[in-house]
Amino acid sequence: MTIFMAVDYVYLPALLSAPVILFMVGIWMYKFPPKKVNYYMGYRTPRSKRSPEAWREANRYSSKLLVEFSLILIAVTLWLWFLKDPTDEYAAQMAFIDTFLLLLFMVLLIIMTERHLKKMFEN
Repeated sequence: MTIFMAVDYVYLPALLSAPVILFMVGIWMYKFPPKKVNYYMGYRTPRSKRSPEAWREANRYSSKLLVEFSLILIAVTLWLWFLKDPTDEYAAQMAFIDTFLLLLFMVLLIIMTERHLKKMFEN
């Protein structure tokens, strides 16, 4: 076993864990959205909690975006991983890139969902 194989077994699953979990949460939220407005599960913002229709639409739309963003993050992670021979330093750089993209996608998810709700439910 070479050092690169050991790096593969440790870092790649770690780098893929967050996007894979987000993908599964997105699928779960899309297939089984919260039925009623609540304070512990779902896309919860003041705009999404204004009405049952806004709640359903916010959770439908945000879960769809979550799935799309997580698939992009999985693809980018795999592309970066196979672009270059993995080393400890390169894996650390990838972790930084993945974390930055993850935060960017979460901010985009909120902005895009809020704009969608504003367009649909405000006159």
